[in-house]
Amino acid sequence: MTLLLACLTSNSSDTPLPKPDFGNLPKFEKNFYVEHPHVRARSDRDIDDYRRHHQISSQGRDVPRPVQTFEEGSFPQYVLDVLHGERDHEGKAWGGPTPIQAQSWPIALKGRDCICVAEVNQIFTCCSITDAADRLRQDSWLPPSWNRPH
Repeated sequence: MTLLLACLTSNSSDTPLPKPDFGNLPKFEKNFYVEHPHVRARSDRDIDDYRRHHQISSQGRDVPRPVQTFEEGSFPQYVLDVLHGERDHEGKAWGGPTPIQAQSWPIALKGRDCICVAEVNQIFTCCSITDAADRLRQDSWLPPSWNRPH
């Protein structure tokens, strides 16, 4: 589904606004995820053990494997820099993704729908993916007109 928002200003004359041409829009692929070689190398048993240990259950077709480190999440370096700079409430560096992040980030980055149910603090940290996804829009492969100033 494509969503395009346009801001129309009042037209002082009574001439109709021209109909927009959407045929020249660049194709936008929602799949930012590239499975890390370490994730791919894990056996199905290792993946099942990780999910069982962290009480992760998933349903659907072709559910991506969970990541176990930030580097496995296929984020650009500037996102990794932010993640590695974050601290918890005790001032300790984050050691890696929470279980809900580990499973939901690959799903979200693939452009797939995901419903997550977890403890409140995990849901809060899961939401940090939205900022990362927004920053992905700023990468150089998108036309400059799509970049948003911060």
